[in-house]
Amino acid sequence: NYILTKGSGVDLKIFKPKKTKNKNFTVLLASRMVWEKGINEFVQAYKILIKKRLNIKFILAGRVDPDSPSAINISYLRNLNNNKNKNFKWIGFQKNIKKIINSSDVVVLPSYHEGAPKVLLEAAACGKPIVASNINGCREIVKNNYNGFLIPVKNSNQLAKKIEILYLNKKLHKKMSKNNIIKSKKFFSVEKVVEKHIKVYEE
Repeated sequence: NYILTKGSGVDLKIFKPKKTKNKNFTVLLASRMVWEKGINEFVQAYKILIKKRLNIKFILAGRVDPDSPSAINISYLRNLNNNKNKNFKWIGFQKNIKKIINSSDVVVLPSYHEGAPKVLLEAAACGKPIVASNINGCREIVKNNYNGFLIPVKNSNQLAKKIEILYLNKKLHKKMSKNNIIKSKKFFSVEKVVEKHIKVYEE
């Protein structure tokens, strides 16, 4: 017998929608800088979309993880910030992730494997449409075509395609944003998760 909870929940008093006006349509990937988070697919999706001359900015946030066997070399990350990649930026570790999420239009996580990714719970609470890998953990947060898109693992073409859809279709973007707020209040709040734990203990 087991009970499934949606991760550790998220504080909806802290992570909540905030209107921001962006010069560029901004896509965020926030994670540790290891290859299995789909960093390569994120970079490749940028290269696909930049050729289409779309006004999309890619932000990669997160610390280098030297202890991981799949750690990304810091020189590779620094090189992403060269003048050639005008709409791509690695910004390193960010203490105020709430501000970074709220200044984005879409949050992505093309990861190869996950538990219950906290950043997606936070993105949902902020009303950001999500594009994530169709894997355990992400599937518990994202319902395909409802509050985001689920894509095959290691598929930069599909990642680029779904980002482009959200960029072009403002009505769909707004709908998914609203659905994420609804879903967060119903399932992801820390109060709901704690309540579920207490109920299990009492039983």
